Amino acid sequence: MAGTYNTSLNQIPAIVKKYRDELTGSILNYGCGRGWRKVEHYLFQAGTHIFPYDKYGDHYLRIPKVGNFDSIICANVLNVCDDDLLKETLANLQDIMSFNMHCTLYLSVYEGDRTGKGRVTKKGYQRNQKAAEYETLLNSYFRSVERKGRNFICSDIHDFACNEPNDIYTTAQGEIHK
Repeated sequence: MAGTYNTSLNQIPAIVKKYRDELTGSILNYGCGRGWRKVEHYLFQAGTHIFPYDKYGDHYLRIPKVGNFDSIICANVLNVCDDDLLKETLANLQDIMSFNMHCTLYLSVYEGDRTGKGRVTKKGYQRNQKAAEYETLLNSYFRSVERKGRNFICSDIHDFACNEPNDIYTTAQGEIHK
Protein backbone atom coordinates (compact mmCIF):
# COMPACT_ATOMS: atom_id res chain seq x y z
CA MET A 1 0.00 0.00 0.00
CA ALA A 2 1.37 3.39 -0.96
CA GLY A 3 0.23 4.93 2.30
CA THR A 4 -2.62 6.51 4.13
CA TYR A 5 -1.41 10.11 4.34
CA ASN A 6 -3.31 11.27 1.23
CA THR A 7 -6.63 10.47 2.90
CA SER A 8 -5.90 12.66 5.93
CA LEU A 9 -7.60 16.00 6.51
CA ASN A 10 -5.97 19.09 7.99
CA GLN A 11 -8.38 19.34 10.90
CA ILE A 12 -8.93 18.28 14.50
CA PRO A 13 -10.61 14.85 14.52
CA ALA A 14 -14.02 14.70 16.23
CA ILE A 15 -12.79 12.07 18.70
CA VAL A 16 -10.15 14.51 19.96
CA LYS A 17 -12.80 17.16 20.56
CA LYS A 18 -15.13 14.67 22.25
CA TYR A 19 -12.51 13.31 24.68
CA ARG A 20 -10.40 16.44 25.17
CA ASP A 21 -10.62 16.34 28.96
CA GLU A 22 -9.45 12.70 29.11
CA LEU A 23 -6.47 13.30 26.80
CA THR A 24 -3.78 14.42 29.22
CA GLY A 25 -0.19 13.53 30.04
CA SER A 26 1.88 11.80 27.37
CA ILE A 27 -0.18 11.29 24.19
CA LEU A 28 0.73 9.48 20.98
CA ASN A 29 -1.18 10.72 17.92
CA TYR A 30 -0.84 7.54 15.83
CA GLY A 31 -1.43 8.10 12.11
CA CYS A 32 -1.68 11.82 12.78
CA GLY A 33 -1.84 12.89 9.13
CA ARG A 34 -1.93 16.52 8.06
CA GLY A 35 -3.76 17.89 11.10
CA TRP A 36 -1.18 16.96 13.71
CA ARG A 37 -0.20 20.56 14.52
CA LYS A 38 -3.85 21.54 15.03
CA VAL A 39 -4.32 18.63 17.43
CA GLU A 40 -1.16 19.63 19.27
CA HIS A 41 -2.39 23.22 19.73
CA TYR A 42 -5.93 22.11 20.65
CA LEU A 43 -4.73 19.77 23.39
CA PHE A 44 -1.91 21.98 24.65
CA GLN A 45 -1.97 22.45 28.40
CA ALA A 46 0.58 22.28 31.18
CA GLY A 47 1.90 18.75 31.57
CA THR A 48 0.60 17.45 28.24
CA HIS A 49 3.12 16.15 25.73
CA ILE A 50 1.94 15.10 22.29
CA PHE A 51 4.00 12.87 20.02
CA PRO A 52 2.72 12.89 16.41
CA TYR A 53 3.43 9.78 14.34
CA ASP A 54 2.54 9.06 10.74
CA LYS A 55 4.38 6.32 8.90
CA TYR A 56 3.43 7.76 5.52
CA GLY A 57 3.56 11.50 6.22
CA ASP A 58 6.13 13.67 4.53
CA HIS A 59 7.58 14.35 7.97
CA TYR A 60 7.65 10.66 9.04
CA LEU A 61 7.64 11.36 12.72
CA ARG A 62 8.91 8.45 14.76
CA ILE A 63 7.52 6.91 17.92
CA PRO A 64 9.92 7.55 20.80
CA LYS A 65 11.68 4.39 21.98
CA VAL A 66 10.42 4.94 25.51
CA GLY A 67 6.78 4.57 24.47
CA ASN A 68 5.24 4.99 27.91
CA PHE A 69 2.10 6.86 26.80
CA ASP A 70 -0.96 7.67 28.89
CA SER A 71 -3.20 7.83 25.81
CA ILE A 72 -3.11 7.07 22.12
CA ILE A 73 -5.23 8.84 19.51
CA CYS A 74 -5.86 6.85 16.33
CA ALA A 75 -8.38 8.84 14.30
CA ASN A 76 -9.67 7.47 11.00
CA VAL A 77 -6.62 5.30 10.39
CA LEU A 78 -7.93 1.72 10.37
CA ASN A 79 -10.52 2.51 7.71
CA VAL A 80 -7.81 3.41 5.16
CA CYS A 81 -5.67 0.31 5.77
CA ASP A 82 -5.67 -2.73 3.52
CA ASP A 83 -5.71 -6.11 5.28
CA ASP A 84 -1.94 -6.35 5.83
CA LEU A 85 -1.56 -2.77 7.06
CA LEU A 86 -4.60 -3.19 9.32
CA LYS A 87 -3.01 -6.16 11.08
CA GLU A 88 0.34 -4.36 11.31
CA THR A 89 -1.29 -1.23 12.75
CA LEU A 90 -3.24 -3.09 15.43
CA ALA A 91 -0.20 -5.15 16.40
CA ASN A 92 1.83 -1.91 16.67
CA LEU A 93 -0.81 -0.28 18.86
CA GLN A 94 -0.95 -3.36 21.07
CA ASP A 95 2.83 -3.36 21.36
CA ILE A 96 2.99 0.36 22.23
CA MET A 97 0.30 -0.08 24.88
CA SER A 98 2.24 -2.94 26.49
CA PHE A 99 4.66 -0.37 27.99
CA ASN A 100 1.94 1.16 30.18
CA MET A 101 -0.87 -1.01 31.51
CA HIS A 102 -2.96 2.14 32.10
CA CYS A 103 -2.67 3.42 28.52
CA THR A 104 -5.99 4.08 26.79
CA LEU A 105 -6.56 4.04 23.04
CA TYR A 106 -9.07 6.55 21.61
CA LEU A 107 -9.89 5.29 18.14
CA SER A 108 -12.35 6.41 15.48
CA VAL A 109 -13.26 5.01 12.08
CA TYR A 110 -14.97 6.34 8.99
CA GLU A 111 -17.44 3.81 7.61
CA GLY A 112 -17.37 5.02 4.01
CA ASP A 113 -20.26 3.58 2.00
CA ARG A 114 -20.73 0.79 4.63
CA THR A 115 -20.79 -1.98 2.00
CA GLY A 116 -17.88 -3.86 3.55
CA LYS A 117 -16.13 -3.87 0.18
CA GLY A 118 -12.78 -2.10 0.21
CA ARG A 119 -11.83 -0.05 -2.82
CA VAL A 120 -9.43 2.60 -4.05
CA THR A 121 -10.83 6.14 -4.09
CA LYS A 122 -9.41 9.38 -5.51
CA LYS A 123 -7.41 9.96 -2.32
CA GLY A 124 -6.49 6.39 -1.45
CA TYR A 125 -7.93 3.17 -0.08
CA GLN A 126 -11.18 2.92 1.93
CA ARG A 127 -12.34 -0.27 3.74
CA ASN A 128 -16.04 0.76 3.84
CA GLN A 129 -16.72 -1.37 6.91
CA LYS A 130 -19.36 -0.75 9.55
CA ALA A 131 -18.21 0.18 13.04
CA ALA A 132 -19.59 -3.11 14.40
CA GLU A 133 -17.07 -5.02 12.26
CA TYR A 134 -14.21 -3.01 13.75
CA GLU A 135 -15.58 -3.74 17.23
CA THR A 136 -15.28 -7.49 16.60
CA LEU A 137 -11.73 -7.01 15.41
CA LEU A 138 -10.72 -4.76 18.31
CA ASN A 139 -12.02 -7.31 20.83
CA SER A 140 -9.36 -9.73 19.59
CA TYR A 141 -6.62 -7.25 20.55
CA PHE A 142 -8.04 -5.57 23.68
CA ARG A 143 -9.92 -6.93 26.69
CA SER A 144 -11.84 -3.70 27.14
CA VAL A 145 -13.52 -2.16 24.08
CA GLU A 146 -16.21 0.47 24.58
CA ARG A 147 -18.00 1.60 21.43
CA LYS A 148 -19.85 4.88 21.07
CA GLY A 149 -21.01 5.14 17.47
CA ARG A 150 -17.86 5.23 15.32
CA ASN A 151 -15.61 5.90 18.33
CA PHE A 152 -13.91 3.28 20.46
CA ILE A 153 -12.12 3.44 23.78
CA CYS A 154 -9.79 0.46 24.15
CA SER A 155 -7.60 -0.65 27.02
CA ASP A 156 -6.16 -3.73 28.67
CA ILE A 157 -4.41 -5.48 25.80
CA HIS A 158 -4.59 -9.24 25.42
CA ASP A 159 -1.38 -10.98 26.41
CA PHE A 160 0.80 -11.64 23.39
CA ALA A 161 1.18 -15.26 24.47
CA CYS A 162 -2.59 -15.74 24.75
CA ASN A 163 -3.56 -13.92 21.58
CA GLU A 164 -1.15 -14.01 18.71
CA PRO A 165 -1.65 -10.57 17.11
CA ASN A 166 -3.89 -10.74 14.08
CA ASP A 167 -5.52 -14.09 14.97
CA ILE A 168 -8.88 -12.66 13.96
CA TYR A 169 -9.44 -9.92 11.46
CA THR A 170 -11.99 -8.88 8.88
CA THR A 171 -10.82 -8.51 5.32
CA ALA A 172 -11.77 -5.54 3.18
CA GLN A 173 -14.27 -7.86 1.50
CA GLY A 174 -15.99 -8.48 4.85
CA GLU A 175 -14.67 -12.00 5.43
CA ILE A 176 -13.70 -12.90 9.00
CA HIS A 177 -10.43 -14.84 9.23
CA LYS A 178 -9.21 -16.77 12.27
